[in-house]
Amino acid sequence: MKPTRWYFLVATTSIIVLTFPWDLQNHPHWQKVAWVPFVTGIVRPQDLLGNAALYFPFGYFMPAGSRRARVAAAVALSMVLSASMELAQVWSHVRFPSATDVTMNVAGSIVGALTR
Repeated sequence: MKPTRWYFLVATTSIIVLTFPWDLQNHPHWQKVAWVPFVTGIVRPQDLLGNAALYFPFGYFMPAGSRRARVAAAVALSMVLSASMELAQVWSHVRFPSATDVTMNVAGSIVGALTR
């Protein structure tokens, strides 16, 4: 396996381990969802940068042939992964699902894919 694919696997695993809400409950908290990016919920610069930085390696090491394919795959896969992690947070007492997080995660992935 090429080193880039290993790095992509490490980046993906790191995202899952660091962002999965490990305190899942048996009932959802839909009222905690910040549905509108950059408007609802808590928006702090360090969170925005942290989310983008976390997904930067995901896009950078995206195993795709051309730059265009890498960016397209980074957008699609980071959106799916990020939305899945945020959806899981609906069942957490301490986490707050946010559309801002999804937006910044995808943005970080795009920047990573464009950088390589």
